[in-house]
Amino acid sequence: MADQRPPDQRPPDQRPPDQRPPDQRPPEQRPRPTPPPPTSQRHKSRHSANPQAHQLQRDRERESLRARELERQRQREREREEEREREHERQRQRIRELRTKKSKSKIYTVGLILVAISLAQLIVLKVLDVDLQKYVPVPGFVWMMVALICMTIMICTDLFSVYPINWLLAILIVEVVTFGVAVGRWTLVTMEVAFMVVGITLFITILLHLLGAFCPLYMLPGTIAMFILIAAFIIVFLALQALMYFSHDQSYRIYIDVTLVVWIVSVTVYSATIIHERRAESITDDFLMSAMFITVFYMILLSALISIAHFLLMDEPDTRKFKYLV
Repeated sequence: MADQRPPDQRPPDQRPPDQRPPDQRPPEQRPRPTPPPPTSQRHKSRHSANPQAHQLQRDRERESLRARELERQRQREREREEEREREHERQRQRIRELRTKKSKSKIYTVGLILVAISLAQLIVLKVLDVDLQKYVPVPGFVWMMVALICMTIMICTDLFSVYPINWLLAILIVEVVTFGVAVGRWTLVTMEVAFMVVGITLFITILLHLLGAFCPLYMLPGTIAMFILIAAFIIVFLALQALMYFSHDQSYRIYIDVTLVVWIVSVTVYSATIIHERRAESITDDFLMSAMFITVFYMILLSALISIAHFLLMDEPDTRKFKYLV
């Protein structure tokens, strides 16, 4: 028997499909969900009640965007400025390296010229068999003291940068050191021994400058070590000179020469590190003074090696009597 009750009073499953609850209707008869309003309408409806607050918010957002854009522009400007500064620094570094290379080349060129001038005078004296001691009876250490005084005047008074006084002093120092070598054992050795010692001294000097240019600094004497070495050398040198003078025994000469060789080798290596700007104190710009030091150190080493060679090759070892303190 059919249910005679109104449709709204029947159970949901016995009602017509269009009168059932939405979740119990067939899929094709269920109502579609209403889409949300657009974002602009939501914002409009949200801020429609307070337009001034909405305008203030928009102004803040614009200010924030403008501030961020300005910050990005400043950052880009800083980056460009840093890049320009780095490029300028690279250019300055290249210029400094070029100047340093030219200055080093000038130092060794002038030094080689001064050494060649000194050696030429010594070779002329040797070829002509001239004993300079007979014409200028001044001991060698006196000439070395004169050279030391001239070097002190040149350095302490900044005359190394005053043209032409610097050149005159440099030539005078080189000539005085050359005289000191000439009045020593130079005339007492044979021509073959003299040329052999000149070559050995040149080889040692080049080797010492290569060590100063490329050897690690921790393997080379530093500033403090040089001060200690110079002080020790002065004490030992004066003591040996006093013993030789009072005992009238030339055999002490060999110890003096060996001590001088050790000192001059250390000083040459240290000066090479300064010339190649491997230490804080640099004299590369003062090319004349650096070249003068190279020449003086070479001539002192030559004098010491000539004296050692003469001592070792003497035909009469018993005739080591004191004649000149050279």
